[in-house]
Amino acid sequence: MRPARLLQRARERGRPRTTPFRRLAIDLGLPRTARALDLGAGGFVGETTTQYLTDLLEAPIVAVERDAERAQKLAERFGEEVEVVTGDAFTYAPAERFDLVVVELDSGTIPRVFDELLEQLARAVLLPGGFVIAAIVVDLALAYAGPSPLHVDGAEPMAKFMRERFGRLRVDLDVLVRAYEGPGVWQVVDLVPKYDDDPAPYMAWALLRLRGIEPELAEAPQPEPQRAVGSEPPRD
Repeated sequence: MRPARLLQRARERGRPRTTPFRRLAIDLGLPRTARALDLGAGGFVGETTTQYLTDLLEAPIVAVERDAERAQKLAERFGEEVEVVTGDAFTYAPAERFDLVVVELDSGTIPRVFDELLEQLARAVLLPGGFVIAAIVVDLALAYAGPSPLHVDGAEPMAKFMRERFGRLRVDLDVLVRAYEGPGVWQVVDLVPKYDDDPAPYMAWALLRLRGIEPELAEAPQPEPQRAVGSEPPRD
């Protein structure tokens, strides 16, 4: 289905015509049969990510949400369009790999996402050549001292992460690209604001592509898979 038809379908469903996330997902050009994993989807009950993935892809979206109440609301909203798993994004171990992984967790976990979770996604979750769209703080001053600040307790660890990972407290596409230069498994594709017309644009979507899988990552032990909401435990 072409992008113009997808946008028409969104309008027919009464959903917003476009958002930065939706435009980014469309620009990937994934086939309708691609598989997507949405980590942390329950925070906004699928409003910022999941609803657009269900419009763009035919296969059920797998959504992981740690909070049981939020997970239940996701399941009620999307029905068969989304397979909801109640679990921790940092320990989730699916039985299959995905073409796209979306990561929108609490802002305080962003350092762990880029320091720990990306390695796990490369090792056991994402197909080679697949994509990650992850929320990231790109302006520390705006994030913690701007008009709509995050909780101040997160400022120090976020500053430490940004200095160590990027060498500065403001990140643009060039800075992100330099941070992942070299022989690593990740290739930076794009960095776009998370919201249109944001008066305090300190959040963005980082788009990365998995180049390949390092042998030492592929051989690492894996955690046990988790069950979807409402699924039965295995029988003896």
